[in-house]
Amino acid sequence: MNQKEFLDRLKAALAPLSYARRQEIAEEFTRQFESRLAAGEAEEEICASLGEPEACARPYLEAARIPLQGFGYAPPQAPYPQPPAPRGADKTGYIVGLILTILFLAVPFVPAAAGLILAGILIFLSSFTFFAVSGLAIAGGFMISVAVLLISVAALILYGIVALIVYLSRKISDKPGRKEARS
Repeated sequence: MNQKEFLDRLKAALAPLSYARRQEIAEEFTRQFESRLAAGEAEEEICASLGEPEACARPYLEAARIPLQGFGYAPPQAPYPQPPAPRGADKTGYIVGLILTILFLAVPFVPAAAGLILAGILIFLSSFTFFAVSGLAIAGGFMISVAVLLISVAALILYGIVALIVYLSRKISDKPGRKEARS
């Protein structure tokens, strides 16, 4: 066995470790090879004195608390992840979800949210009239806060429904969302 074969098998045995850590360990062994070659030893002698590459990898794997995969040569792993499964295989769940969202959320809650907004606006405007007639600042302030609360709740309801419909529509049409488009 020569230096290249030894380092290839060592890197393969260290496959569970990160790429950077594997490179660091391989550089340690490369420096050891270089110093011993400079001292006059042959590559085969160095490999024989170091032992099997898998046995050399064992202390590093144990230090990282990674269970050993067995002995012998392990083929190198692919440096890239497997391609994702094809998208758009079964969209039935998203379609049903969209229909149910429209029927049970959008139909009853959009008019209710519009009513809350209208009520909030009317209470807000009437608070100024009430304050002007009665002179009670506390009652006018309370009415304004109720109006703001009603409008805020209605806005959250509308936002939630619209966001859910947009999400389901994108899943059905395979268009990426904002986070997915950046990747």
